[in-house]
Amino acid sequence: MSNSRIHKITAWTLFLIVISAYMIMAVKFPLAFIKATYEDLIGEWMQVFFFVAVLIFSLRLAMARSRFRIFFAVLALAAFYAAGVEISWGQRLLGLSSPEVFQKYNLHNFLTGPFNTAMKQSLEYILFTGLTVYGLVFPLALRFRWRPAQWIESKGLPAPPLYLWPFFVISGILELGLMKFNEAEIAEILIPIGLSVIAEHYWVEQRMKSSPDLNLHASRRLALIILITATSVVTSAALVTSLEYGSPRLKALIESRLLNGIEKFANRYKDYERWEA
Repeated sequence: MSNSRIHKITAWTLFLIVISAYMIMAVKFPLAFIKATYEDLIGEWMQVFFFVAVLIFSLRLAMARSRFRIFFAVLALAAFYAAGVEISWGQRLLGLSSPEVFQKYNLHNFLTGPFNTAMKQSLEYILFTGLTVYGLVFPLALRFRWRPAQWIESKGLPAPPLYLWPFFVISGILELGLMKFNEAEIAEILIPIGLSVIAEHYWVEQRMKSSPDLNLHASRRLALIILITATSVVTSAALVTSLEYGSPRLKALIESRLLNGIEKFANRYKDYERWEA
């Protein structure tokens, strides 16, 4: 094993931890799975803080001298928007309400539900295709020096490092909702993790003037950044969730939402003889 693969092993380990944790909760601990996938709880806050990481590193790259500046500037804006949408721009935290028309027809609901419509299904397959093409096909095409892919990259679209393909391909599959198990929420944590590592990878490459494959020193530095980011995200998400439970209003809101979630998921667990928290 080459030492220059340290960052890759770190990213793969993070992927396996996330996938394994969610799958174990889904199969053995359904109440924990609900808590990990519902609004205002640790799972959603992890999504938010990983998007914050994407925002921070993308902004740094957008200010660097690189042909990818525009891409990372757009990615920073997208990360800011995604983080804001995940927490409804702080409205739930502050006790504010949106006009009914925005609650019913906002872009997030349009893309993700709650109803299973032909439009929603089409968007799911488009998302699956986009994630697979960008996360796997594009970097593979560059690896084999396919000229159209090289031309696209030369115009300012950076490819994800190939070792990140599981984050995008598996996310695309989960977004299809084939298991009808709310598994798209798992994709919503994998995608910002993958995007954050992309930004971190390019930042390390640019800062340390390393090749795309990263030398030993750069590999170690990126691995450390990935670990620090993941640890900071989990800690911050746990802290914010704990603070929410310290507010009587937010605690009541969260518990009411959890009860709705339990009722919604009851039929999906009908083959289980018991629930484990």
